[in-house]
Amino acid sequence: MELVKDTRSELTRLAEFIGMPAEHEWLDKACNLANPGRMGAAAAQLDRDKFAALQAICARSLRNKLPEGADHPDFCYEETLDGR
Repeated sequence: MELVKDTRSELTRLAEFIGMPAEHEWLDKACNLANPGRMGAAAAQLDRDKFAALQAICARSLRNKLPEGADHPDFCYEETLDGR
């Protein structure tokens, strides 16, 4: 959710994490694509059980790919993004 709410800061943080520069042109283009007003729109179209299953699978996959001890983003935990 923070990626959409604070796109520039979050992408800068991601770029630093992977060791690449966060160039202004790239950040500007990404910020123009982010639309906080659409947050949760796709999730609202999914059945509650399917949404929960998808979220659990994504969270588990991401946890398995991050190095041990890494600062895991909030969505790595099997809680829902929209409070469902």
